[in-house]
Amino acid sequence: MTPYPDERLFEAIESFQKYQRLYVDGVMLPGGETEQSMSPMLDAALTYRCVHCAAPHGGVHSTKVCWQCWNKGLR
Repeated sequence: MTPYPDERLFEAIESFQKYQRLYVDGVMLPGGETEQSMSPMLDAALTYRCVHCAAPHGGVHSTKVCWQCWNKGLR
């Protein structure tokens, strides 16, 4: 997982689109069918708040610290 879009992210989007029987293009536009299909799942996913900056995050490196603070060495 990286903070920047990469090939693995686009492959994951394409995989999701195939699974949901959506148009497969690897793109998730704001308000588009892919985002609308994914929104209920994202809403149900756990979200944490960083103890340093209070940013909401998905707990990539830690449940307490977002990736930006983690990369700054704040743990």
